[in-house]
This record gives sequence, C-alpha cells and structure tokens, in this order.
Amino acid sequence: MATHKDRQLVGLKSKVKFDPPDYFDTAIANLSEIIGKDINAIIRKYVVPKFTNECGLKHSELRILTCLSFYEAALTPADISSLLRYDPATVTRAVSLMEKAGFLTRENYVKDTRSVLLELTSKGTILASRYTECTKEILETLEDTLSYTLTREEKISSITLLYKLAERAKKMRQNSKYLSDFDFK
Repeated sequence: MATHKDRQLVGLKSKVKFDPPDYFDTAIANLSEIIGKDINAIIRKYVVPKFTNECGLKHSELRILTCLSFYEAALTPADISSLLRYDPATVTRAVSLMEKAGFLTRENYVKDTRSVLLELTSKGTILASRYTECTKEILETLEDTLSYTLTREEKISSITLLYKLAERAKKMRQNSKYLSDFDFK
C-alpha cells in the first residue's frame, strides 16, 4: 500500500489517489506531451518565424537540420525518421528541399545501396547553429523569469533519463506487434 509520502509528487499541491509507479507510463505519456506542446508553442511563435522568413524552412525542416548537427557522423533519412518520429516521406521531401537550397548534401551509403548519408553543408551548419542558439536564448530568457530553475546537474540527469525513456518507449512500440497474441480482460 502506498503511503501518503509515496503519493506526494513534487510540484503537485495535493497527494494523488494512486501509487505513482503503478501509472508511470501513463504519467510519462501525458507529461511528455504537455512539455512538448508548451516548448514547441514557444519555439513556433518566437523562433521559427525568424528563420521561415529568412530561409523558407518550416519547423520540421529546421528540426531535421538540428538533428543532423547534433551527431558527429552522417545520418541516413531512416535515422532521422526514427530519431524525430517523422514519417519517412516527410523526411524525403524535406531532404530534397534542403539539398536544393544548399543546406545539406547526400552521399551514397556503401553499407546500404538503397540509402544515402546526409551531411550538413557549411550553410546548413551555420543555419542549424543559429536556430539552436536562438532557441536556447529564448528558452533561457524565459527560464530566467521563473522563481525556480533547473541546475546543470538536474538538466543532465533529466536529459539522460529522457533518452532512456525514449529508447524504452521505442522498444515497447516495436514489441507492440506481439500484443495481438494477448487476451485482454
């Protein structure tokens, strides 16, 4: 039986009716959606218009450039689709557009002749860096208005946990094909 202390979640004014670990995945799904919507609303309103007016790229395309800039090695369109949970056709269209605009290049992938490796050009690297810095600056400015901010250690710990949760959710989704074998009550 969960004690009162076990049911007291940080940030909530009152205790919850259930033992939080019992509904961990439901809570994570709800909270991550809320967090994503809030952060994306800020980015779409205050960051994306600056870049859309300048280079014509949409939010999803700017995210693809940023994704490419975060990794040392070149990525395939399938990698990007998996990392950002974008439909492969969306990535293909965006890659074609960004290649024509000179933001990235395609190179044949010797390990898989059906795919290509994507790399940012210097123009793409500069744009991705500017987009990332602008996003960071706006979010940090907003964070400075709060009475409580996360410490560096909390941010590292949180992002590490979020990566683990994302990988866990990805594997759960892959394994969900086996659910048709279960008899649910």
